[in-house]
Amino acid sequence: MGARRKAIRAGLLFIALLIISGVVLMYRGNDAVFLATQKKDGILTAEQIKLSFDSVGGRLINEAVREGQEVSAGQVVMQIDSTDTDLAIKNCGRKLLNSTRR
Repeated sequence: MGARRKAIRAGLLFIALLIISGVVLMYRGNDAVFLATQKKDGILTAEQIKLSFDSVGGRLINEAVREGQEVSAGQVVMQIDSTDTDLAIKNCGRKLLNSTRR
């Protein structure tokens, strides 16, 4: 048996072992997706934080949680300076008041 044939057999064996171990992990519930959904309550992704602050502007004044820390529902994660938001709310209130007077 040539060296090339041995290398092909070893490669096929390695690929087969990877597939079998992946299937076993998936059915035992130890794959990354299962473990992430199991711990989902305590994990907040950067994408979730980005989406939360997309429509709000301001300077970050308090970062209460660091990456990797567990959080619970309702816990303050970050606090931004509300000056810009407060001004925007006041302006909307004035515009609404002016439009109802007309």
